[in-house]
Amino acid sequence: MKKKIIKKKRFVIGIFLLLAVILSSFVVAGTYLYFVQVGKKRIYDIELYSKGYSKTLAEALSGVAELSYRNRNYRSLRKIMRKKIDEKFIDEAFFVKKNGKIIVHSNIDIQKKLLGNIANDEFYYNMDLILMPVTKKNKDLMFFDYNILNKKNRFNRNQRKYLKKYLYADINKLGWLITKGVFVRGKPVGTISFIISKDRIFDFIELHIKESLLILKFALIISFLFSLFVSLVVLFRFRGIQQKDIENRQILLTDNNIIQNKTIEIMESTVKEKKVNNLIANQIVSPNINDDECITIEYLGEIDEDNSIYEDRIEVKNLTEMQVVNIRKDENNLEIKEAIPIKKRVS
Repeated sequence: MKKKIIKKKRFVIGIFLLLAVILSSFVVAGTYLYFVQVGKKRIYDIELYSKGYSKTLAEALSGVAELSYRNRNYRSLRKIMRKKIDEKFIDEAFFVKKNGKIIVHSNIDIQKKLLGNIANDEFYYNMDLILMPVTKKNKDLMFFDYNILNKKNRFNRNQRKYLKKYLYADINKLGWLITKGVFVRGKPVGTISFIISKDRIFDFIELHIKESLLILKFALIISFLFSLFVSLVVLFRFRGIQQKDIENRQILLTDNNIIQNKTIEIMESTVKEKKVNNLIANQIVSPNINDDECITIEYLGEIDEDNSIYEDRIEVKNLTEMQVVNIRKDENNLEIKEAIPIKKRVS
């Protein structure tokens, strides 16, 4: 019988890969949702705060500009502009007339470079947006996404493509333009405007990307370790079951061997008994006596134990310990050998 070889259970790579792929998918999806949802919410909060603060600042600057225009004294207006720039909330502020002439600018060097009129740099200063409250005679605050030409976008083209699609639609615009009309005696004399860069939003996006990647990294490591742990648990469980199966097989094999050995012993004993019986049977029948040498007589009556025939049976029985005499006893017939064989049958 060929012995079956049971191979030891190896590492369950299939279960490990399946768990790793499933958990990694959940991790990636969760990180993506976190990146998009939390990112959009935070950017919205920054924009909301910027608009609220800009509205308050624009109201204050327009009031000071109106008072300064009446008094022809712009020192207080310039001081407030410089303070807000130092606080790094605004990048640039100016008060211009409806023809583009600069009345007050937060940076004297830029004012000199422009020769006192923003129309001399139409690429940087969008006259239509800046003077819109005057041309439309609108006293409301106007808030625009604005492209600051002297600033470089910190994200490359591919990054901007995906950030624009999934996180922030105005990623290509680097700032905001806030403008409000200045009215004196109900007539528009100019606009008070300031430019705010989106550095706070871009700083947040950079930090949010690093944070999301860090979360993704640790989550993937945890998923890998968890998959490995579960796979090892399954492996040890399988090996425990396999070990029990091997022990049960060994016990069953031992029992089968015992049963087979007992069966072989019984069969050998049976064969020996048959051989002994055949030997005894062969020794009982004398090869020199034929059927003709035997006589058959009818015997009526009881055979007494003291009879010579019974004694003959005892003598035959005691010939040898290994011989068994099977004398057939019949109530009417008894076959015995004659002392002198004769060829005559008496009935």
